[in-house]
Amino acid sequence: MKQYQVIDMETGEIIRETHSRKTALSEKEMLIGKELLLHPTRELINFMYKTMKTDNKIDKFGMIRIDGLYVGKDFFEIGATAGILAEHFIRIKLTLSFRGFIKKTKTTDCTKWSEVMSVLGITNNNKRKVKAMKNLLIKNDVVREAHKLNGDKVFVVNPNILRNGTHTSDFCIATFKDIILMRVDKYNTYLMYLNGLLEYDDIR
Repeated sequence: MKQYQVIDMETGEIIRETHSRKTALSEKEMLIGKELLLHPTRELINFMYKTMKTDNKIDKFGMIRIDGLYVGKDFFEIGATAGILAEHFIRIKLTLSFRGFIKKTKTTDCTKWSEVMSVLGITNNNKRKVKAMKNLLIKNDVVREAHKLNGDKVFVVNPNILRNGTHTSDFCIATFKDIILMRVDKYNTYLMYLNGLLEYDDIR
């Protein structure tokens, strides 16, 4: 399958790699810098969204593609050094929603640490084990607490360490923006900025 590249002739930076000749030619005519986001037009937003859909950088569920493995080597390394917590740590894989949250049931997310421990198979009256597991997850940046727009707390799993597939939610990416944005397509970060999930200084 042919691969096309759109290159900034001033800097030599590869702006886009795509299998779609149409996408490459469209982008050649419409190079988008972040300054255009300060006064976005409907045409601009439609172009970016269509480009991301064409290149499968946004899937049919609105999830965003992250480059790289969706079960990172860190997942195995942390599990291998977790000792008696290893079996509980590995269970995160079973409790992870497609959006990147730890879920309590198939349709609800964990909103308290006690619920996280419960789905990982740790009884909350075992305070020593609870504390050790919480430390393991936080120290290794496996889980971060975040609040959705409605105020509900959720526990978001680091997509560099573990995600359910090639794509994850924009909320998950925004929660770990300091370590993940370089693995997300530039246009998706622009769309996240326009949706209020990123700051202008976050995008390149």
